[in-house]
Amino acid sequence: MRRLIVSSIHLGMITESDVKQLAALIYAEGGSSSWVCWEHCLAIGSVVMNRVVLPNWGDTIHDVIWRPGQYPATRSNTTYNDRSYEAALY
Repeated sequence: MRRLIVSSIHLGMITESDVKQLAALIYAEGGSSSWVCWEHCLAIGSVVMNRVVLPNWGDTIHDVIWRPGQYPATRSNTTYNDRSYEAALY
């Protein structure tokens, strides 16, 4: 388990399942394309992490990713690669 801090707000403990869900989202949203740079992978993950600390998006990575109308590509994707997993940990 890892402890993440976003915008100086403590998010609590992040589980391996959370990291894998975020990695799969990063992969589905662009991390699977060879032309998508590292910074884009980080940006995709940052959007999710920023939404975790904002009201009305959900309190967890899972809640944000699975919120109705958000990230439809992730609904059928559990695949990730080393780059998307590393971006999820960053």
